[in-house]
Amino acid sequence: MKTTMMLGVALLSVTSACASSSHGEKVRDARMAQADARGAGQPATGAREDLKQLSSDRTDYQAHARAELGKQRVRIDTSKEKLAILGAHAPVSLATDLGAAEKQHAMVSDEVAQLDGTSPDRWDSAKQRVDRDLSELDARLSQVASKIDEQR
Repeated sequence: MKTTMMLGVALLSVTSACASSSHGEKVRDARMAQADARGAGQPATGAREDLKQLSSDRTDYQAHARAELGKQRVRIDTSKEKLAILGAHAPVSLATDLGAAEKQHAMVSDEVAQLDGTSPDRWDSAKQRVDRDLSELDARLSQVASKIDEQR
């Protein structure tokens, strides 16, 4: 009886091991199929070249936009200094206009920072939007500088 019981336990153990083994093989096979599917989803050589070019364009454009933002930051700081020199003689509207330009500068800076996450299909429109916003900020800063210079 004892021997039969031990044989039953041993047989049960072997059966479980075999079942686990076939389950393990199924899991392994499923994972291999998933890896193959991911590999098949890689872009073709031409598409990879397009992505490389987009990445290069993105880097170049962001460097250009950041340089423009840097120049505009200098213009804002210069206008602030001039406004401080005018002191009480400066109209309140100048400080308001300069504050609006500063907020706009911060918003454009955020837009440029977010270009990293822009999908390839939206890249051109995002770039156009940043160009437009940089141009509008430049025009606003020119107006503020002119108004400040008129006060002297």
